[in-house]
Amino acid sequence: MDLSNQKQSSGDNSFNLQAKAIVFSGISLEQARQIALDVYRANALELKEIAQQTALHRAEVITDKFFSKLLSVNPSCVEASRDPDFQYTLFEAQKSFSRSGDETLGDLLVNLLVRRAEEKGRSLKQLVLNEAVLTIQKLTQEQIDVLTVAFLLRYTRIYKALTPQSFFEFIEKDILPLTLSAPKADSFYHHLVYTGTATVQMTSISLPAIFLAIYGGVFSKGLTQDQVNSIIRDDVSLARFLIPCLRNKDLLQVRFQGLEVLNGSLSNEGLEEDAIAIVRQLHNTGLLSENEVVSEIIESLPSASSLFQLWNNSALKNLVLTSVGIAIGHANAWVRSGHIGNRIVWGHR
Repeated sequence: MDLSNQKQSSGDNSFNLQAKAIVFSGISLEQARQIALDVYRANALELKEIAQQTALHRAEVITDKFFSKLLSVNPSCVEASRDPDFQYTLFEAQKSFSRSGDETLGDLLVNLLVRRAEEKGRSLKQLVLNEAVLTIQKLTQEQIDVLTVAFLLRYTRIYKALTPQSFFEFIEKDILPLTLSAPKADSFYHHLVYTGTATVQMTSISLPAIFLAIYGGVFSKGLTQDQVNSIIRDDVSLARFLIPCLRNKDLLQVRFQGLEVLNGSLSNEGLEEDAIAIVRQLHNTGLLSENEVVSEIIESLPSASSLFQLWNNSALKNLVLTSVGIAIGHANAWVRSGHIGNRIVWGHR
């Protein structure tokens, strides 16, 4: 890779990487790339000539994709290629992609590698990302997608899903495509436990309960002024936490999206526990029931019935992700729905 030559030509199935006027205080991009490929060549399994050529080509492809992505995101992290721990992780990614050549897997590995390169000190996040690179090759795409569904529904809040319509769009565009091939068989989920990406608990949680906890503002039917007065009584200052109802402008609702946001926000405002309880009551009083949530979603989005069937009739409702499962789910969310990445807020269940 000659970084001084800005002319490019390519053939079928090739990958071009080009940079100009980029200066590193440590090693150059070309040196980092060479280190990565030297590590692969020194450690790769002996294969027959044709297989060896294919494997080396694939190793070069994912290496170039990784450095191209790293260059666009954080060029200073090229220095990570000197770190033995990172070299090991990159080599495992090269091996994985060399064996399959699957483009989606390659994109997932690149996403994880870039985030790993940005972790310079030994940290929990570094260990998790290392393990995610090692683990992802043990999973089918359907299993990776299920981890992503659990991640997006149980561990995140999509902050632009603030109205019924935008919430339905989130379900339709970002969730349903990931569930099309998901089996209901217990063995499918037991393998996730085996890989260390999830646990299957005895207790379960209903899908509408999750929606009400995280997106309660979307599913508020509203309160009349009389209902509000009967709840807040003399503490009229609490009315500042109300807004016109999203479904009926003549009614009111609490302005916080869900209970988890509400509890954190009210605590930060220094409210006494009694006042917090009143606002919480206002929020809960206006909510649709779980059955009403299911009916409304299916009425507005008939294809969502398959999501509820999958959730109710499989171990997905019992699935709790490990840190490695969360890392893989997050990476796949970026790859499958890149636009969603900047709409994620972490910190649920």
